[in-house]
Amino acid sequence: MSFDEITYMVLSNSSQFACEELVRLANDRGGADNVTVQVLRSDRLNDATVSFIPKEARSPKSGSGWLRWLLLFLFILIVVIGLFIFKDEIPLGKSQNVKQMPVEDQLNKLSQQDNDKIQEKLQLDSLYSEAQGLMSGNNYDDAVAKYHEILRQSPMHIGAIDGINQISELYKNRGERLLREKRYRQSINAFNKALILRPKDVEIQKKIEKIKNLM
Repeated sequence: MSFDEITYMVLSNSSQFACEELVRLANDRGGADNVTVQVLRSDRLNDATVSFIPKEARSPKSGSGWLRWLLLFLFILIVVIGLFIFKDEIPLGKSQNVKQMPVEDQLNKLSQQDNDKIQEKLQLDSLYSEAQGLMSGNNYDDAVAKYHEILRQSPMHIGAIDGINQISELYKNRGERLLREKRYRQSINAFNKALILRPKDVEIQKKIEKIKNLM
């Protein structure tokens, strides 16, 4: 490689890039042995040193330099265009025509929500009292209907769930009593009602199969 080439490569690029390129060029041009390049930079250049530097290297018009500026310009241009196109979708940390509900309206809304919850609770309490009264009067079918109505409005209502389980147990006990009296049809009917309320109860299922075998 010529002195001018080396000088131009060193002065036109970073030290790392210049070293890599010089090694590559040396190998490409027939370097038979290991090639080592070291670039040392100094701010002090005397006139004798400068005289050896070609004019192209002193003020290089590096292709990589203008290419970097071109890419930077294109990047900034794309960002500006993107901000212009999506300006309505990019949050700027400022409220954009947000209409805040007056405090009085907010309080009225909360008050209305509280009233709705109170009314819903009163309605559930009323239904639960009716269901409990029906169960106490041995009117189990109507009581179950009331409990189911409660659960449609409040699926986790403990009282309604417990009431259904109690009625299922009462039907089961009735079935046991009728079975002992050998009143098989009435017994299986009672067990079937208990099974409707507790469809996964294996014991009730076995009782029904047993009664069917006895009939």
